[in-house]
Amino acid sequence: MSDLPLVSVIIPTFNRASLLYRSIESVLKQSYGHWELIIVDDGSTDNTKEVVKKYMNKDARIKYLCFEENKGVSISRNYGIAESNGEYVAFLDSDDKWEVEHLHNSIKTLIKEDTHVSFALWKERTSSGREYKIFDNEKRWEVLNMAIKELNTISREDVIVFPSPAFFEFSLLARLYCCQINTMVCSKEVFKKAGLFNNDLLASEDIEFITRVVCEFEFCLILHYHCTYYEGEDNLHNFINRRKINLDDILNNKEVIKKLTFCGIYKCKSLKLGKRLIKDLKTIKKGKLCLIELNKRIAIKYFTMGFINKKESKIKSIKFILGSVIYGYRKNTLKLITNILFPSAFKNINVGINDLWLY
Repeated sequence: MSDLPLVSVIIPTFNRASLLYRSIESVLKQSYGHWELIIVDDGSTDNTKEVVKKYMNKDARIKYLCFEENKGVSISRNYGIAESNGEYVAFLDSDDKWEVEHLHNSIKTLIKEDTHVSFALWKERTSSGREYKIFDNEKRWEVLNMAIKELNTISREDVIVFPSPAFFEFSLLARLYCCQINTMVCSKEVFKKAGLFNNDLLASEDIEFITRVVCEFEFCLILHYHCTYYEGEDNLHNFINRRKINLDDILNNKEVIKKLTFCGIYKCKSLKLGKRLIKDLKTIKKGKLCLIELNKRIAIKYFTMGFINKKESKIKSIKFILGSVIYGYRKNTLKLITNILFPSAFKNINVGINDLWLY
């Protein structure tokens, strides 16, 4: 056991006492046994501490850290990293779970390929119990195969090694999404060079962090499903079924609008940081195209927030829509602003799901 590298598993949690067992038990069931589990309680007001203490009494590898008040997932993960003893670090959300071979396959791959970062595939489970694999259609596999050919990757039977920062450019322009924080395992060297999670981001912090990582390091993508990501009403990101979005249901649900707006604001902040990263990186070859793509995403996200908030707050709605204009999204903008100010005008604005970014 001592010959194997120690892996520090970091689980940030906030008021998830009823769900936390799922992630903890998936760590306990790992076939790779040389790990420490650091649970960072981000100011929970439920019985999270009692739940964790029961597990700690059974397994000394589990550690409990706690904030008195909620500070956000970035600060929680960074605290866990600072208190970790492992040569490698892995992340898991408090309501998700790993397959039993996740750590074993990840560490084996990192050592074999002599790389600092690995990701794997994952499944998403809806609140109704239906599971979807992230590459559940031919189009996504086509884009992945295109990346393999264009980026001169190292491909083996079940592992692809992607170069840096070429992958970032390709994935941004081709919209290839295959890096998920819950499947990530990395060496401590990653934090020294790419930095920690951005403490100013209360959402989209994982995507912003991963972007910096893949711009600095090549990484392995393991072509096996290692994680199940659960959707649910209390999930900050997956509180709606993104595959079956009903626009009317969203527009009539104040709580969903609030969550979409919260996530949207930080999504835009994350994308703006991505723009800054592109400008700073001298190795980016298609910088102008990447900036155009990011501007499009920021614009449509602002437009979306403006559209879904038009009944709740005219001022907030117009502010978001004008923000979209700055970044280039102008379709139906004037009609929508006029409709917000004068509800009797342009009642039938042609805005549908394809004009919005609702996840």
